[in-house]
Amino acid sequence: MVPLANFTAALNSAHHLLTFSVSQDNQSVDYLDLTLFKDMKFTSTGKLESRLYRKPCDSLAPLPYHSAHPPSIFKGIFMGEVTRLIRNTSDADQFARDLRCLANAFLERGYPRQRIMKWLSTVYYRDRDKLIRGKHKSFPWSTYLIYHPGLPLPLIDEALHLQEYPFTPRITFKSSKLSLRTLIHSHRLYIVMIFMSI
Repeated sequence: MVPLANFTAALNSAHHLLTFSVSQDNQSVDYLDLTLFKDMKFTSTGKLESRLYRKPCDSLAPLPYHSAHPPSIFKGIFMGEVTRLIRNTSDADQFARDLRCLANAFLERGYPRQRIMKWLSTVYYRDRDKLIRGKHKSFPWSTYLIYHPGLPLPLIDEALHLQEYPFTPRITFKSSKLSLRTLIHSHRLYIVMIFMSI
């Protein structure tokens, strides 16, 4: 096995304008906007905790409130940050501390306190599990079928296994006017997304 230092040195020697850094830690790791770490309960639960990760150069300076943008943009930026904070923070106390810092950063950029409080009244940390799962529709499965005009119709029917399902498949094309048979005889290449909905 190649030592980590040798591997990093090989990466950094590839090009003089590219510099790679590697961190190694037995307790935590930063990945994208997430820090995964072992807390004191890890030995008993075996469960990793998470919190929001910000790069050291992140000044936490959101869009100024008095800039020329529609009002919905300001709400979207703030709520997006709050949602990301809820999703990435597994500890409620850590979330409360980070939320205070976030709100102060927006206040410093001219956002009205009343507006921030109103926005915060629509989102709750207790809904974190629902937020992580997302709004999944009741589709048992979905697949992509790349159709080629040389593919025989019976083969496509067999690939879709339409006869095995007691419910009607919804087939979404780029144009809703296309039917599957029209698509097959159009002699074009399409990507078809198949949704099976109960």
